[in-house]
Amino acid sequence: MKPFKTILLSFFCVILFSAQASEPALKFIENKNQFDARALYMAEMKGGGIFLERSCFTYVFYNGNDLNAIEEQMHDGNYARVDELPLRGHAYKMHLQNANEAATVIGEEKCREQYNYFLGNDKSKWAGNVPLYGAVNYHEVYPQIDLKVYSEGMNAKYDFIAAAGADVSKIALLFEGTDGLELEDGVLKIKTSVATIVEQRPFAFQLIDGKKKEVRCEYALQNETVTFNFTDGYNHSYELVIDPVIVAATYSGTTYRAYAHSAAYDQHGNIYSAGRAFSVNANGTGAGYPATAGAFQTTHHGGYQDICVSKYNPDGSSLLWATYIGGSGQEQPHSLFVDANDQLYIYGTSNSTNYPVSANAYQPVNLPDNFGNHLDDIVVTKLNSSGSALLGSTYVGGRSEEDGTNWSTVERYYGDRFKGEIVVDSLGNAYVASYTRASDFPITAGAFQATYGGGYQDGVLFKLNSDLSSLVWSTFIGGNKEDACYGLRLDANGDLFVTGAVSSNAMTNTAGTIHTSYQGGLFDAFVMHVRTDGQAVLKSTYFGSAG
Repeated sequence: MKPFKTILLSFFCVILFSAQASEPALKFIENKNQFDARALYMAEMKGGGIFLERSCFTYVFYNGNDLNAIEEQMHDGNYARVDELPLRGHAYKMHLQNANEAATVIGEEKCREQYNYFLGNDKSKWAGNVPLYGAVNYHEVYPQIDLKVYSEGMNAKYDFIAAAGADVSKIALLFEGTDGLELEDGVLKIKTSVATIVEQRPFAFQLIDGKKKEVRCEYALQNETVTFNFTDGYNHSYELVIDPVIVAATYSGTTYRAYAHSAAYDQHGNIYSAGRAFSVNANGTGAGYPATAGAFQTTHHGGYQDICVSKYNPDGSSLLWATYIGGSGQEQPHSLFVDANDQLYIYGTSNSTNYPVSANAYQPVNLPDNFGNHLDDIVVTKLNSSGSALLGSTYVGGRSEEDGTNWSTVERYYGDRFKGEIVVDSLGNAYVASYTRASDFPITAGAFQATYGGGYQDGVLFKLNSDLSSLVWSTFIGGNKEDACYGLRLDANGDLFVTGAVSSNAMTNTAGTIHTSYQGGLFDAFVMHVRTDGQAVLKSTYFGSAG
């Protein structure tokens, strides 16, 4: 297209979430089969999302009060209650009426980071090295007219760029699934059941001889179709810019949130962080593609949070990659470890039946209890250095009760539920310190404590081989009350130090240590030195007081 002989129609949408000044406020994620097939790109917005399709945009918004109610229950640990809560939403489409369905759609201004998706056990839906873009360009969406979608500052916008001689009257926006459109004092109001979107009076101008000249431009509304009128005309030899601002004026909402759980670093000083990303469905992206346009209400059930992991450069100024990992239930990470090959190990918990596991996983399924319920299991996942492929992933857990979730009185503060640790030796073997309520937790022959100690919860300590296909050894640690393993270190001989909380006066091999007996109170700390094969305790001690 020739310079100074184009028509540019720009549209802004206020998103209101933070981003670095050098980064676009909206990042358009290319669909590599992780989203609904109709979407080419997707961007997360405040309280929802936008899906860019061949000839339309689909907007999805959720009721902010419902999202807040769900999050409050999750924060308080009332997971059963979450499944009963309603989640109201509204989706509408903005069709580019009579647009070119064969328009070339290309992501532009590629962002530095990339996303990876390991959601569910259907490998065809896994996507690695997914690019993000600051802009998406539709070439020849109308004859001699391009459409560019991007963001500026904190605003999202889309521009129609018309070459000299193009017929701008062909641009028509047909809205489907709204609760009505209304023009009021030149302002376009898009009504939905969860928000009223206010598109302010468009401001149009041309740059002529280096000076900005305002051009009168108004919306024209006929039924559900919006076009643009230039009542005083304009100079077709110069660029024309139209900038209406879209504001979700009455939206009562919240941004999607993530809670931090763990962090690690590699030998180069790169930073890894993991948390649980709150989502309104199982795809982990915040907004799920709607089956139909218009208002909808669902009873929330699962998929509300996935594991999210990010890798940053050493000074934290650049996101190198990020990934979602999860199934249709609830996932949360507990601990991270990076080995000498910059491969990331993740220890967490999941109650999903379709958590992504490797083909040779030690335990490929979440075993149901006697009532058919799928409870929390420990999960261990290993990623390659770019976060784009699973090198191993497995469940580890029993059938009778929950594993890896700290529900006992040992839980004192918010976040104690997600303790435990993973460490890795020079051969890539993974060691995990955790806890279980399941008396049938997998324990190997020769373990120094082969049976469940009793009470509400025991600690567990186990070792997996490097591709997570085999349980090398596993043991309980606990007595007849409530116990948990939290911290773990390897010594130079490959033996392990493990620490945690104990409320039982039944520790193994405590002779000759600082405290050979339980000190009283609700619980004590303990420190235990375990032989590398998991078959003997070298030393252990209580550590605490009567408090």
